[in-house]
This record gives sequence, C-alpha cells and structure tokens, in this order.
Amino acid sequence: MSARKLRFDRCQGCGVSRAVLAQTDVEGKVISCEGPKDHAPAFTHREKVGTGRGPKVEFVVDPVDGTTAASKGRKDAISALACAPAGSFQVLPDDGYYFKVATDYHSVGKISVECEF
Repeated sequence: MSARKLRFDRCQGCGVSRAVLAQTDVEGKVISCEGPKDHAPAFTHREKVGTGRGPKVEFVVDPVDGTTAASKGRKDAISALACAPAGSFQVLPDDGYYFKVATDYHSVGKISVECEF
C-alpha cells in the first residue's frame, strides 16, 4: 500500500466513520471491517461503537472502498456501512467478502438481496 493511500485511510475513512458512530444512540459492535484484509487502518473485530444507549446492533464496515481512487482525488470511492439487529449478519472468515451495492432512491423495489452477482 502506498504511503499516500495509507495516509488517506488513516485520516479519512475510519476517523469519520468512528466519529459518526460514537454519536449514534445504539449499543453497537463491528463484526467485520475490510481494512485489516488490505493492511489498512480499520475498526477492530468486535469493536464497540455507539453511545451504548439504544438497540443492540451489529455493523459491517468498509471505511473506504476505492482507496486508490480516493487517494488520487478521483471519483468512485464510497464509504460502506451496513447495520442490522445483533445476530442478524453472517460472520464471514477473514478472507470473506460482503458485496456492496450503491444506488439511489430510483432503485427502491428493484434490487433484492436475492440477486446473484
């Protein structure tokens, strides 16, 4: 990983995600984060997030999907976060992958989790 990508990951992705989650009224736990797989800064496995007040939830986080594009100032990078009630996600092995779909409101009712990619 280039020094520029590493700086971008460290400065932007996790910091912003962590700051937002710290203010969210949930008793949350990160069950999967893509950073460690890519040797990038990341949330730790089972890291507690949220204020501790609110429903028990789990998160799957990819703080910066498209690190190279973002570090070069190009488009097509996103921050992905999925949240569900505790116990809802299937925990994947370290080399597992959660597919992400980014869309807008025009896709409501047109995309199903049953779709094959």
